[in-house]
Amino acid sequence: MAPGHGNRQLRAMLRKNWLLKKRHPFITSAELLMPTVVMLLLIAVRTGFDTTVHPVQAYIREGMFLEIGNSQISPSFDTILQLMVAQGEYLAFAPDTIETRLMLQIMSAKFPLLKVRFSDVS
Repeated sequence: MAPGHGNRQLRAMLRKNWLLKKRHPFITSAELLMPTVVMLLLIAVRTGFDTTVHPVQAYIREGMFLEIGNSQISPSFDTILQLMVAQGEYLAFAPDTIETRLMLQIMSAKFPLLKVRFSDVS
C-alpha cells in the first residue's frame, strides 16, 4: 500500500458516513436519543433503590444450630424417633453406599426404633 492510502480511505469512509447521517436525520437523532433515554431510565431506576454498602455478616451465628439432645430446646434422638414412628414419618439417608449402610447399622443398634430399609436401586 502506498503511504497515505489509509488516510484517504478513512476520509472517504467518514465522508460517506456523514452523507448517510445527513440524508437520514430521524435515524441519526434516534441513534443519539435512544441510548440517552435508556441511560436516563437506568439512572432513574437506580435512584429508587438503597445503594448503601452494608458490612459483611456471617449467616451462621452462635446458637443457630443445635446438636440433637444436647440442649434445653432440642429433645433427645430417641424422643424424635418415637415421634416420627407415631406420626408414620420416615428419616432418609443418602447416598446408598457401604459407609452409609455401616453408619445406619450402628445407629439402629443404638436406637432400636430406627428401622433400616435399603433400596436395591443402582
